[in-house]
Amino acid sequence: MPEFENGQKGLMSYLNDELIPILSDCAKRDRSLVTSMYLTLTINQKGNVIDVDFRRIDASEACKNELSKNLLSMNGWTPGKVSGEYVCTEYHWPISCILWEE
Repeated sequence: MPEFENGQKGLMSYLNDELIPILSDCAKRDRSLVTSMYLTLTINQKGNVIDVDFRRIDASEACKNELSKNLLSMNGWTPGKVSGEYVCTEYHWPISCILWEE
């Protein structure tokens, strides 16, 4: 499986620093509150995010596009390996109970 730098802690930092601000802007603009989402990120052999699939999210297309743009520029992945060779793999990232503060 691919791994993000600093593991779960690194992913939670990325969520807080990069994705929550986008979700906050979406909430203000679209008047919708995203409290959970399930993403599938495709990580290539070089550790780059090459695709984002929103398996479950209640958000506008504009919001999904902003999130996707950010996630496609995400750095810090170590690609998955099979028999010692780096391979293109999927990373399933369930995110729930997003805490909102005013």
